[in-house]
Amino acid sequence: MLSLPPHWHRFDKATWQTFVTVVVAAVFLGTRHVGFMSLLCLPFLAVWLLYSAYVIVRYPLRRTAQTVRVAMWVVGAMVIVGIHSARWHTTRSYANTVVTAIRAYTQTHGGCPPTLAAIGISPADFKDVLGLSSYQCHGGISPSLAYAVPYIIYETYRYDFPTSKWVHDD
Repeated sequence: MLSLPPHWHRFDKATWQTFVTVVVAAVFLGTRHVGFMSLLCLPFLAVWLLYSAYVIVRYPLRRTAQTVRVAMWVVGAMVIVGIHSARWHTTRSYANTVVTAIRAYTQTHGGCPPTLAAIGISPADFKDVLGLSSYQCHGGISPSLAYAVPYIIYETYRYDFPTSKWVHDD
């Protein structure tokens, strides 16, 4: 028969509370444009990790449960960073594909495409992948492409066509 350590029911409840908190934090902090909020949580997490190190060293009966909670937060933080990293790479890759299509159209036709549909890019897909984004053709010769930074609200990346570089606008 399995014998549980003393006070296991308290650790189990606290571990479940930690699990629920980590899942809620990952869902909230993993959404688009909210990644910067993770930085606001770091000081609190750092203090808690110091406390956890103290508990792990000082109280052998609580060591396993506290280590599990620390592991949950570490995995949760890695999931949040992974979500934002994947989203950043996906949006940048798609945006580079759009830039390549615009450049190809410009070289063949002598001017920028009037719409994204003219280069075979669905406006719905453009919005789905890049989120808040815009494409404009100024005077038929000067294209502009911008999209919102996927992990920070109110900031954008815009492509500077003359220099062929992405510019981060605050």
